[in-house]
Amino acid sequence: MNQLTLLYLGSCGLLDIRQLKYLANLKEISLFDNYDIDITPLQYLTQLEIIDLSKCNLKCIDILGLLVYLKDLSIEENAIIYTQPLIQLKELSRLSALNNQIIDIQTLKRHPNFEKYKILNQQQPTNQEIVFANILRDINTPNTSLKLMPQNRKTIQSKIEHQQHKINMCLAVLFNRQATFIGLVASLCQNLNESIDRQ
Repeated sequence: MNQLTLLYLGSCGLLDIRQLKYLANLKEISLFDNYDIDITPLQYLTQLEIIDLSKCNLKCIDILGLLVYLKDLSIEENAIIYTQPLIQLKELSRLSALNNQIIDIQTLKRHPNFEKYKILNQQQPTNQEIVFANILRDINTPNTSLKLMPQNRKTIQSKIEHQQHKINMCLAVLFNRQATFIGLVASLCQNLNESIDRQ
């Protein structure tokens, strides 16, 4: 068992993987879709080169920074905010981190292989995402950057204009209803005053 180099445990409902720390020769592991799994024991598997931790509801990946031979990492669809530990992984040539909450992309850009990583989504951008698959907390902060591809500029502008038009229409309806309501109240007050005067 100690000679095992590949292990697939996707969608198994795992939470505790402490027993895996004895698989010292493991080079590839998939723990895909094990919600709320504790990945701490992975720090003992120092020979790991390929890891899939997608859909595990991960928030912290600090221990991955200890896996110096890691070359391929999938951490899609988690709740990861900080990727700084990955800067230490000089061998990391492939990273897929779509659909997270990453806010330190500028830090990750210091990695020599950053251009190969799949962190930003440039397919079918929406007005809210603006080519980001990640939910970046504040699009105006120095920690984020927008790279609008030429072919996407018109699409994005069109979507923004469409959204603005819908907002304007809603506001117009709202103000119109408000004006109608105010007019109705004024009319009722006038009728009430006239009724009082007659009495």
